[in-house]
Amino acid sequence: MKNSEKYPFKNPFTMADKSAPAIVGVTAREVESAMLARCIAVARGIGSAAQGQREANVFRLAAIVVLSQFPRESESLMAASERYFAAVVRSATVV
Repeated sequence: MKNSEKYPFKNPFTMADKSAPAIVGVTAREVESAMLARCIAVARGIGSAAQGQREANVFRLAAIVVLSQFPRESESLMAASERYFAAVVRSATVV
């Protein structure tokens, strides 16, 4: 089974600029719901790295919030956040 079958909603944060206001016809509640579903998927090991800075920051915060009750899920969320930021640092060029 593909991840898209396990996780069938479209992520509103896959746009180039990762900004929710640029998404036409999507309410704040829908964006919030999509982010929550993405957190759940990553916490359960279905997703991998965050798809943007906003998502990486939300994963990091969620990891801190759920740490005492769900340590494995917290670890998955933190790892996804760290993978995103590590990739950003690797891709940055020094001028």
